[in-house]
Amino acid sequence: MMDADKVANFFPLTCRKDVLNLINSFITSKSPDPVMISLILGKIEHELTQFPCKNDSSVNDLYSKVDFKELKTMHNNYLEYLRKPVLIEKTFTNDDDDDEEKTICGRNKLNREHAQTSKREKIKEIYNKVWFKLARSYRKDRHHMQTIYSLLNDQKLDCFGVSISVVLSCHLLDLRDVTLVMSEDHSWIEFNIEDICNDVINNDINTTNVVQRDTIRGYDDEVGRQSMEVTWHGKQTKDKRGCRVVSPEKRWLTSGGQAVRCKSGISLVAAMVCKMNPIIDAGAESKELLALKFVCVP
Repeated sequence: MMDADKVANFFPLTCRKDVLNLINSFITSKSPDPVMISLILGKIEHELTQFPCKNDSSVNDLYSKVDFKELKTMHNNYLEYLRKPVLIEKTFTNDDDDDEEKTICGRNKLNREHAQTSKREKIKEIYNKVWFKLARSYRKDRHHMQTIYSLLNDQKLDCFGVSISVVLSCHLLDLRDVTLVMSEDHSWIEFNIEDICNDVINNDINTTNVVQRDTIRGYDDEVGRQSMEVTWHGKQTKDKRGCRVVSPEKRWLTSGGQAVRCKSGISLVAAMVCKMNPIIDAGAESKELLALKFVCVP
């Protein structure tokens, strides 16, 4: 995880160049802290969209309100919350066994199910904790609800906000193979189950039963990857956590036919910056936030 002292060296922020330098340090770090960058970007968005800025000096004053000590406290409290065991509700999936699966060697099947379930259950625990932080009822089409700062400060997230918060929380707990996937109108996650094949083969005493990848239940488009809903879509706020996203109509790919997979730190930062919303009110936008987005993601 990126050293807090190194992050603190970039504060106080005074202008968009300082923010750009901070983001560059995150991207080039060998152990980036994705939750901290989400908190910082969320705080910046919050300060820059409270009211219109009249001059450059007032803009610089707003940047200086991004207090690292405050964000560090929020970060540490959130990490402690994620690590704390809680009673997790049961959620449904659509991973029911089929007839072909039932014919596979019992030992191999148990090994696969144990490996796959343990990974899925870890992710479920994390997305449940994100959901438990949300307010019980609020309009999910409001602005400024895409960061962990929004989650912790306002207890509100939109669809994208839930997805990326789950991914960043997984990375914070060293589940770094969890990937954010986005279409034009939806977002979900994917995670790696390639290790299941190796675990099963290595632990299988009966060498005559060679486990093929296509016999592993739950693969989606990419070999060794499995998708999972962690949010809702559109006006249908029904809980879809745990469902796989396997059919094209559930992916909401309205053009091009391909989803975007944010597999690297730079792509995650790009997604966070692009989702920063400059709207102040119905008649005004933050020109500074628009300029910041242009500088960070040209």
